Amino acid sequence: SYDTPGDANGVYVLGKFAYVADDTSMQIIDVSNPSLPVFISSSTTGGLWGSAQKVFVSGSKAYIALANGGFQIYDVSNPAVPVFLGIYWHAMGVWITSVVVYGSIAFATDMTMGLSVVDVSNPGLPVLKGSYKLTDIYDVTVVGQYAYVADGTGGLKILDISQPFKFELAPL
Repeated sequence: SYDTPGDANGVYVLGKFAYVADDTSMQIIDVSNPSLPVFISSSTTGGLWGSAQKVFVSGSKAYIALANGGFQIYDVSNPAVPVFLGIYWHAMGVWITSVVVYGSIAFATDMTMGLSVVDVSNPGLPVLKGSYKLTDIYDVTVVGQYAYVADGTGGLKILDISQPFKFELAPL
């Protein structure tokens, strides 16, 4: 086990590294020896942006969902020195619970506004392209052309994302 300095809210493991959304930071920990995890680096994510909720890693980029309205993007090609690339800022008071990236599209969940579809092809300037309104959304997973959304009291929603800027509920 490894005691992070804040509250560990989310974790993503890729290769020998665990990326931990740890309240006001992203912690990168070498877990190649599970009985002896080793701290590698951290990046500050908190303050105005709110606490880090979850981390998703795609290629050499880490996407950190922030409780106060958006997500940050870091280059983690060198885990010892993560580099801030940009931020998608949705709105103050919006609670981003998770972010998942598929290709150059990020899907960010928000407990009050729904699922945001964000073009992250330019990480320094993410652009909102559309959204799907749900009222109690907590998490999303993307497999192939479908997004599986945990919609709280609304249950499981399955969205066809083959045309990610034109959402429709996929048949169950």
